[in-house]
Amino acid sequence: DVASDFIATACPKVVANDSADAIIFDSASLKAGIAVWKEIHRGATTTKGVGWIMEAPIQYRMAVDYENVSVNASRYIPSIASRLTPPVWPADKHISLEEGFHFAACVKRVGKLASLEKKKFVATDAEAAMRGIECPSPIFQVWKYLGTCEGLCGAALGMAVRGGYDVTLAWLCSALTFGGQTVIEGMEHRHNWTEEQARTSLSRLGPVDPSDFDCRPPGFENQESETTVHPKPI
Repeated sequence: DVASDFIATACPKVVANDSADAIIFDSASLKAGIAVWKEIHRGATTTKGVGWIMEAPIQYRMAVDYENVSVNASRYIPSIASRLTPPVWPADKHISLEEGFHFAACVKRVGKLASLEKKKFVATDAEAAMRGIECPSPIFQVWKYLGTCEGLCGAALGMAVRGGYDVTLAWLCSALTFGGQTVIEGMEHRHNWTEEQARTSLSRLGPVDPSDFDCRPPGFENQESETTVHPKPI
């Protein structure tokens, strides 16, 4: 339980993580363990169980995976969506496990529908697809941006969705736990502050700008193509 040792250590600490690590899967990283512990377990006295794979509630698996319908349309399992209310800041400072899995099921459903629409487009207009014309379906266009959304911790949402419900949950918790630090760093870069200025002038950062959420490198437009894109800011 590395997360427990890290959290218990009483000294200045830095969490560094490569979301594309070939050995340690992103959702199994120290970053993800700390994020799930802080967001879902609400900073409980122990991190025991945080690293175990969490199975999504049966109603989501039945609807999205087995019946291939929306998260509220299962014929066999009553929906819990009616009991869920969107968290509102600052009254709700954390999301619940149910809310996290509901988010994971919803984005997975959008991804599945987008994939189906793309297959239909290729099957009905193969010539256009061969010429590189993009699927015009609205749900595909939504997923094109949603799937490449970067959660302020280096990982695209679409890759998390491919990993499963618990991986998407870890992506969401990481964005909520560590994302604010990434935004602050973006604000410091926008002001061209030195490290010393950043340490002493934090209260003078001012309002957040949409560009502070953008982690793409300068000149990224020249590096992108139809098949290669940088993750888009959340």
